[in-house]
Amino acid sequence: MSPEPLLSILTPAYNEEPYLEGMVRSLQQQDDPRWELLLVDDGSTDGTAAEMHRLAAAEDRVRVVSTGTKLRKVPAFNRAFAASRGTHVCHVGADDVVPPTSVAARLTSIPAHGERVSFGKFRTMDVDGSFTSGPLPRGDHGSRSSAGTTMTRELAQRLFPIPEHLVAEDLWLGHGAAALAEEVVTLPEVIYHYRLHAGNSNPRSRPFPEMNEKMFARGRAFEALLTDPRIDLPAHERDALEVEWAAAQYRYRGDLLGIVRDPRIGPVDTLANLSMAHPLLWRLRQRFQHLLTGWRGR
Repeated sequence: MSPEPLLSILTPAYNEEPYLEGMVRSLQQQDDPRWELLLVDDGSTDGTAAEMHRLAAAEDRVRVVSTGTKLRKVPAFNRAFAASRGTHVCHVGADDVVPPTSVAARLTSIPAHGERVSFGKFRTMDVDGSFTSGPLPRGDHGSRSSAGTTMTRELAQRLFPIPEHLVAEDLWLGHGAAALAEEVVTLPEVIYHYRLHAGNSNPRSRPFPEMNEKMFARGRAFEALLTDPRIDLPAHERDALEVEWAAAQYRYRGDLLGIVRDPRIGPVDTLANLSMAHPLLWRLRQRFQHLLTGWRGR
């Protein structure tokens, strides 16, 4: 008999005290109650750890896995996954919220067996929770960010533990799941709301030098996927990841001609990579961010 579907939500947090209650409340308001939340405090200096314990005391589906120790983001994800028990696995940021249909959409998007993944859409919102975008990515694509990704435990067990030299989980999980899954499903609906604020770990709001260093550090996930002996990539997926890693290196070096001349990089990706490879182009991208976001289909 197949196990009862259960969504394990992995949520490391660092200094997210103001947002945690709202995130948990959005889970409690789900149409489908079959979820568990695994919280890991990554050595916060505010009241995040105490808030986690308060919320867990009031809700049986919330478990605090670790508090008080600075693990770093990826080890914190690994610890949360090790404590999880669901048939499906996803991430929701401690500063984000999910619409009422999110858990149901994730659980019904893919069966509990096999190595399967689904990618859903998101909307951005400001600090106060007002929406700042429509559904993203644009078109018929789902987001490969970790909060947009839901995978079966069988697939997650191939990707966890995440290599702990990486600075973030999203590229490893999203691109790794897409490359390895026997079935990839795109959800047409929005499954999470991403809050934009000064504490976001995503470096796209930063000045060019800081963004460039941090994006390259994140891009090392492509290198890791290509070299990790656990990951047996199909040839076409290996080719695609090699292009991603090459583009990350072009961007970091500011090699505009390399980006333009590489025939493996498609037109939309060429423009996106150019916009992150030079300070002037980066300023233009930041200025028109609301118009440019979401066209790459990821």
